[in-house]
Amino acid sequence: MNYDAELEKVMTEIMAESEKMFKDAIEYKRLVLTGELKDNFERFVVKKASGIAGEIVYNGYGRYKDMKVLRYSNHMPPVDAMEFFIEKTGTSKFPFTPGYKNKRVVTISDVNRLAWAFSRSKRIAVNQNRGYRGTWYNENKMKMVNVAKKRLRWLTSEFSSWQVAQQLAGNP
Repeated sequence: MNYDAELEKVMTEIMAESEKMFKDAIEYKRLVLTGELKDNFERFVVKKASGIAGEIVYNGYGRYKDMKVLRYSNHMPPVDAMEFFIEKTGTSKFPFTPGYKNKRVVTISDVNRLAWAFSRSKRIAVNQNRGYRGTWYNENKMKMVNVAKKRLRWLTSEFSSWQVAQQLAGNP
């Protein structure tokens, strides 16, 4: 039994399961709007002489979904990011443009006006208390860690038993 090869195999499985767990949590919490966060996950298993490590990387804005309070006291959210969000979401999702009666979002200037309205509303609200709705990341991170610890303990126990059996059988 090659412990390093088995460890790498188990760690790869753990990372794949963890990524799936995060994506399922995002969907369950209804955080899929454009699909960008869900499609942005990457996972790595790095093997070094000192050990093995796994890492899951995703867009940082995904953590904002876990925050209980958002503060905009000294700044306004970036308008260009809001414009990107509106264009990525699709203008058909917005029924009207603020400031115009019964006018749907159609032109680029409408997108800009809508982005400014979103940013301004965030700036006026300064602090947004969002209440606890459960999180997609923190809860699942701890589940992932607990599953990984259990699986790695099992692997180590199996390897230790195998090594003791080899020693007792006289095979070095």
